[in-house]
Amino acid sequence: MPLPVRYAWGLLWLQGLIWGGLALLMVIGAVVAVIDILANVNAVVALALAVFAGALTVGFATGEIVLARALARGSKGARKTAIGVEIAMTSLGAMWAAGSNFSGGLVAGAGGLAAAAGAGLSLAAVVCLLHRSTRQYSAVHGNQGGIDAGLSRPPAGPSSASCGSLPAAWGTASQLA
Repeated sequence: MPLPVRYAWGLLWLQGLIWGGLALLMVIGAVVAVIDILANVNAVVALALAVFAGALTVGFATGEIVLARALARGSKGARKTAIGVEIAMTSLGAMWAAGSNFSGGLVAGAGGLAAAAGAGLSLAAVVCLLHRSTRQYSAVHGNQGGIDAGLSRPPAGPSSASCGSLPAAWGTASQLA
């Protein structure tokens, strides 16, 4: 797997784990809101916000991890989808950071900083996914269904005579072509 693909894969996993951690915090917030409701405190709005934010962050975490797994398989569609999703996440993070009031206290500043950092991570993943070696990797593995699919032995038959340069993983066959 080329280095830019590994970087993008790692960035997607990192973002998925970050979103998963935020989802866990939202679940804790929902539990606290339920306890407040049971204690006759009017926390229905807090519960609704925690459930909504929890569902959103679980969706983001799942999406990032699913994209990372598909990217590792070398799917061309996964690369294109990941580029689109990460551009959207970069835009979301940039808008959130731009709308944050950094003089509004620790929570507002931390949220804005987290949004800016997330936008940077997403943008870095996009740059990795646009790299030439990533495009070539996706083109080669996009139709084979797996990272190592088709690389265990060279193609046989009359059509293999015009296949051009063979991957080095094929050993002697790549030197004969």
